[in-house]
Parts: sequence; C-alpha cells; structure tokens
Amino acid sequence: MSAEAAVKIDKAYTLLQRVDHVAGVVPSLVARLHSLERLHNEAGVFAESLGQLQAVAAEGDAADAALQTTLETLRSSMAENDRRTRENMALLEQRLEKLRQHVDPS
Repeated sequence: MSAEAAVKIDKAYTLLQRVDHVAGVVPSLVARLHSLERLHNEAGVFAESLGQLQAVAAEGDAADAALQTTLETLRSSMAENDRRTRENMALLEQRLEKLRQHVDPS
C-alpha cells in the first residue's frame, strides 16, 4: 500500500470515529426535522390566515366608522327637520289664527 493511500485511510478512519458517535441520533434528528418542517408550514398558513383576519377586521372597523358617520349625519338631519317642522307648524298656527280673526273679528 502506498503512503498516500495510508494517509487517506487514516483520515477516513479519524473522520469515521468522529462521526460514529453521532450516527445513532441521525434517524431521530431527521424525524425531528420533518416534524419541524410540518410545524413551520402550519405556522406559515396560520400567519397567512391571521393576516387575512386582520384585513377583514380593518375593513369591518372602516365600515363601522362609516356607519357611525352616517348615523350622526342622519341624527343631525332629523333634528334639523324636526326643528324646521316645529317652526313651520308655529307659523302655520299664527297664520290660521290671523285668518280666524279676519273671518270672525269678534
């Protein structure tokens, strides 16, 4: 055997000794990596779903704010309409009273 081959064999043997004590945990390590891959994929799906839920919640908040604004406008408009109706009714009553006095001056 040549000296070069002996050196290669010696290096391979040294490497094998370093790796040999780790070889027993490789199957469980591979299984753990597979389970972590599944967990990572599920976390990605969860993050995507959470993002979609946040977007829907933001849309709901925007719709709620728009409805609140519309409701305030409606309340204000109804109050103004009520005020005007009362003013118009008072004016109408005054005119009717003047008409009664004109028709029946007694």
